[in-house]
Amino acid sequence: MKTSTDPGNRDAETAGETKQTGTVSYLCMKYNRHQQGDNPTCQDPKLYCKFRPQCMIHYKEKRNRRQSEASED
Repeated sequence: MKTSTDPGNRDAETAGETKQTGTVSYLCMKYNRHQQGDNPTCQDPKLYCKFRPQCMIHYKEKRNRRQSEASED
């Protein structure tokens, strides 16, 4: 992921790389592949991944799951 020296640009750093088309690309560090869109999914969620604690794909997937569970209540 690209880093920025601008401290006001932290949201862009943590959200993934934004392309000129307006889509966000998230990097899977385990397989070194990019996923685009608002709902990225882990390719192997049941397998061990040493990158999972800092993985933005895992974080977004978990946040979306929690939001859908909260909306059902």
